[in-house]
Amino acid sequence: MKRIEADYFETSLSTAKGPNGNLYAVPLYPDFPTMLYRKDLVEKAGYDPDGENWATNSIRWKQFSRVTRDVLDRNKNIPYGFTFQASQYEGLSCCDFNEFMTSWGGAYFGGRKYLFGPVGKRPITVNTQPTIDSLRMIRTFMNGQNDEVALDGYAGGIVPRAVLSWIEDTSLGPFLNGNAVMHRNWPYAILSAGDKSAFGTDLGVMPIPYAVTEQQVKYPGTGGPTAALGGWHVAVNPHTKN
Repeated sequence: MKRIEADYFETSLSTAKGPNGNLYAVPLYPDFPTMLYRKDLVEKAGYDPDGENWATNSIRWKQFSRVTRDVLDRNKNIPYGFTFQASQYEGLSCCDFNEFMTSWGGAYFGGRKYLFGPVGKRPITVNTQPTIDSLRMIRTFMNGQNDEVALDGYAGGIVPRAVLSWIEDTSLGPFLNGNAVMHRNWPYAILSAGDKSAFGTDLGVMPIPYAVTEQQVKYPGTGGPTAALGGWHVAVNPHTKN
């Protein structure tokens, strides 16, 4: 246990511990989401992701939506702008929605200090304006400015309603087939999309975009570029005889 605590990724390790500090699993590896995009099409549209250092400097959701819309308009054969995972499963609440919400300064329970509890005694903040604005953004992405709660300045018609039934692999398929401009997924998708048989050097990868800065938010640990922490632990059932 001393070796694990000394050498392993601290944030991931904390998710394998109980409130008493006891370690209940051995971390296997962490996972971090990224935004994959058709770099070749973005550059042909006149944008400069290398010059603006998209690979490490996250861009704003507003710019993201406009770039995506522009590329779609220039490529009529591509049906989807932005694909992600929005089926009714744990990946939506823990990850995709959480990233949208947090990048707007929203939080389920008042920010990072309440991440692990105390359960039942945390402030409920998921109904505050930042969270509402993040939902308005996604509705704008999907329905455009005709939506009654659309956000001004955000481009729409870039997200298909099909995302409401997609998880990781089903959302990745359209991107690999050349039917999407932007795609949110985990690092395994980079290997698939970056292979020479797929997009190779025409693939771009950047951090998840954001809406407001860390200086503009109320809840600590929100705002700015945000990414849900994924990954895997190995645990042994204490009741097993095997």
